[in-house]
Amino acid sequence: MSEIFPHDLGVVLWDIDGTLIRARNKQSESTHVKSIRKFGIEPRDLGTNLSGCTDYEVLETLIKHSQYNKDLILSQIYKELDKESGRPKKQKFYKLYPGVRNILKVVQNLGWRNGILTGNTKVRAIQKLNATKIVNLFDTKLVFTCQYGEYREDIGIRAKDYLEKKQFRRVVYVGDTPRDILVAKKSNFFIVSVCSGNFTESTLKKFCPDLIIRNLKLEQSNFTAFLKNKTN
Repeated sequence: MSEIFPHDLGVVLWDIDGTLIRARNKQSESTHVKSIRKFGIEPRDLGTNLSGCTDYEVLETLIKHSQYNKDLILSQIYKELDKESGRPKKQKFYKLYPGVRNILKVVQNLGWRNGILTGNTKVRAIQKLNATKIVNLFDTKLVFTCQYGEYREDIGIRAKDYLEKKQFRRVVYVGDTPRDILVAKKSNFFIVSVCSGNFTESTLKKFCPDLIIRNLKLEQSNFTAFLKNKTN
């Protein structure tokens, strides 16, 4: 029997990296780079900001132009990424941004569900939520993550199709990159941009989000008012 969701409920889909969670040590070698080097490949030295890309997109970009069979090696590296992320030392690598735990509870108290829309693989997403002890604040049936071969827009459309099928009336997406804004608009979600990641308020404003906030702790009241407005 399929689950029936109350039709009057809304869902807040949260991005993870740069929105809810940050790395404690940004100078350490990335998990993507470590996973690639295990196959004897030296990742491309990029000046490009990969914020907002899926795990698949990041790996694909980093090994571009390598002499290996792309599809074969990329699928192997993709699996290695989950293994590397699951190492015990990684569990202490993540830290919540200020105000995150409280605002997730506020969302629940307002009658909305907390979900996830992230470019992380499912394994990596759940590991991060577990490591920061907030996994219990999310509806696990509303977690949309990167499958092999997917770009950020693919995940957004998949989430849209599922939520429409379940007859959710209101969907708000919260992210920290211009890519998040574009994905939300393409999927017809309301979009709240938070300036906790790698992009400034002035940059994010150019993409016209429905609401922009400096961080989740200082502007909890603005975010709450936004949700209440969408409830009415």
